Amino acid sequence: MKQLPQPDHAISPHVSDLEGWHSTLADGYLSSRFSELVEWTHDQADAESLPWVENRDDVSMRWQHGAMMIGHIASQHGHPLFSHGRGWTDTGRVAEVLDPIDYRSFDASFVENALVLTHSLAVVQGEIETPGISVILNIENTKYDDPDHVPYENNIAVVDLRDMSEPTDTVVGDMSLDEYQSLSAAERGEVSERLRSAAGELIEHGRGYGINWTPQQGKYFDERLQLNSFSMITEYGTDDNGKIEDILDRLKAHEIAQKRREQPDFGKLPDGYESLPERTQESIAGIFDYFDSMRDPFDDVRIDKYSLGRMGFEDSDLEELIKNGILVDEGESLQLSGTYLSWGLAQPYYEHWVSRQYPAGEQEA
Repeated sequence: MKQLPQPDHAISPHVSDLEGWHSTLADGYLSSRFSELVEWTHDQADAESLPWVENRDDVSMRWQHGAMMIGHIASQHGHPLFSHGRGWTDTGRVAEVLDPIDYRSFDASFVENALVLTHSLAVVQGEIETPGISVILNIENTKYDDPDHVPYENNIAVVDLRDMSEPTDTVVGDMSLDEYQSLSAAERGEVSERLRSAAGELIEHGRGYGINWTPQQGKYFDERLQLNSFSMITEYGTDDNGKIEDILDRLKAHEIAQKRREQPDFGKLPDGYESLPERTQESIAGIFDYFDSMRDPFDDVRIDKYSLGRMGFEDSDLEELIKNGILVDEGESLQLSGTYLSWGLAQPYYEHWVSRQYPAGEQEA
């Protein structure tokens, strides 16, 4: 195993780019800047309500997660420090943003530039919301001369150390595949539900994290992937997506061929289709086209408001589809990133769509 440089600070075993943090914090200049962040928290934050503030190792590890979060948010929005001074077209704004950041090189490691950006925001610029525990990152890429200009809230990310604790909570624990397979179907569902509930109940103190996981969110996400892998292996003998898709495709082709033998009219549009308003027929065709391009033929197809919005549907279109029995409300589903309302195609319309994916006469695999 490669010998990593020994830093002056405790490093989280869960931080991304562990090697990068060892190298960065073994650098005297960068280590001193990191120390200022730790001391800033120790001096400013309320240790009475946040006991972990007194534990410098805990604070250090939270700052590592926090700096990586700031770096990822900045880079995803074209921040000039992570795009070699480019990324934003407003040169005045670029100069304004880069001026107070005492960085050594655009080509420095991601960890180094994430750290110097975080240090600059917290210690140099004082871009804080809660002293000692939160840093404000404005990713607005336009410079305004108006001194009263208030940045658009969606352009302001607040990274809060309360969200950056070590991911110590677990739902799945060290469960093995054998242990998972020994559970009943109901027990497996209970584990999945506990994981969804734990993720849904996780409170965030910061905002604007976007697609970036806080450490505990990331832990729950990894456990969801682990359960999904166990489930796939249990059902299909593999968790390889390509192999599973082949299996599902063959099973669906066999199912559709069987239904055609049993139901000669299987897949025909319902008799009431022709009497539907023209706009509703167009909406149905749009949904079919969407599923053609966005869903595998063996998928359990459903649609949500985001998908409908991308297709240009209005609320009135959705209401007509529901009223005429084309879309069936499937209620709310809780995902790690939020709660969604979804609708499924009514059975006759689903059968028509899926029958088109497996035309009559095609050889079964």
